[in-house]
Amino acid sequence: MSNKHNRTKWTVRSALLRAVAILREEGLKSLWFKLLGETVYRRVVLVERILDEPIHPITSRIPVTIKLMERSDVDEYCEFHLGADRSDIQQRLDSGHWCFTARHQGSIVHACWAASQVLWFDYLSREMQLASDEAFVYDSYTDPSYRGLNIAGARRLEMIRFFHDAGFRRLLGTVIPENQPAVRTIQKSEYRPIGTLGFFKIGPIRQDFGEIRGHS
Repeated sequence: MSNKHNRTKWTVRSALLRAVAILREEGLKSLWFKLLGETVYRRVVLVERILDEPIHPITSRIPVTIKLMERSDVDEYCEFHLGADRSDIQQRLDSGHWCFTARHQGSIVHACWAASQVLWFDYLSREMQLASDEAFVYDSYTDPSYRGLNIAGARRLEMIRFFHDAGFRRLLGTVIPENQPAVRTIQKSEYRPIGTLGFFKIGPIRQDFGEIRGHS
């Protein structure tokens, strides 16, 4: 079942604040490509992590408990991830998506989603068909107060173990190439680039490009 996520509702003020944050954290080049992404051109680098490869130990710098989110956690998740839509989160769970959460002192401080079979990729406005032994990782988010503590790395380790034990062959994900902090995180997590996906769009005319190497 596809899962079409709701788009964030932007205001002029929020858009300006977002642009300033991107300029400060990622630079002018990243801001330029993201502005293009709102108009005529979008692209992402597709990355993979083969699950049979060795796992290197990763430890969070603070104690966390990592577990799958349950339906009873939806309200708490929406409080943690500001801007999350409750009906969208419930739809993801109903569609069979997994949400891995990391808790510190009982509260959610990090979460990341994964999907199999079919995924609606909102950023590229297209559906992705996944092989039966593939899972797609998306929407990783850490509470700003807990960033830089390697919590996402610890969650990533548990996610790799979970999908390996479930018989999956690889995890897929995407990163915007101009987002250098995200690129560095991907490199540290032993994902490797396997292609580029994107589209050009002028008015009603749209041309998709890219492919997934090793995809069946």
